Amino acid sequence: MRNLRLGIAGLAAVAVLGCLVALVAAAGRPRTHDWVELQAGRYGAVPWRLLAREQDHALCLALASPGTGSPASAAASAAAAGCGFNADHPGGGFYASGPGPAGVVASFGPLPARATRIRVARNQTIPTFVLPAGHGLPAGRYWVFIPPTFWPNATTGPATDPQPQDDQGNPVGFTRF
Repeated sequence: MRNLRLGIAGLAAVAVLGCLVALVAAAGRPRTHDWVELQAGRYGAVPWRLLAREQDHALCLALASPGTGSPASAAASAAAAGCGFNADHPGGGFYASGPGPAGVVASFGPLPARATRIRVARNQTIPTFVLPAGHGLPAGRYWVFIPPTFWPNATTGPATDPQPQDDQGNPVGFTRF
């Protein structure tokens, strides 16, 4: 009887150990979520979509043409994309710029929740948008700017580096995403 109890205890210990090993392995495994459409629009006759997902514990954004496929296939063919927004490593940055619809250079990126707008030209700020809850996306906001034809101009003033701001127009620092 004693040997039976020791055998059962040994099996239970092995089962617990197996569960712990599985949890540790899962914790070290990269997490990837499906692409989520944040925003879509048209630039003249050319449609575009801004997509987001978490990949390997980093936020990824992609500016793509909608096409007829899924968000994943649109993101795979995106002309402008970025992951792991921070300026602490070579090639990193707090936003991405690249070819957008009709070949215009578009800019986009994540922002802290306090950044309700972002300055893109001396006399021009644009609104930011809340990242949707769930889908593995972090809490925060995002922005996308596809400049109109003849931008910048006398009304907007010269283009500036993107400058996040709060509701009162105070600067907000960029955050890692």
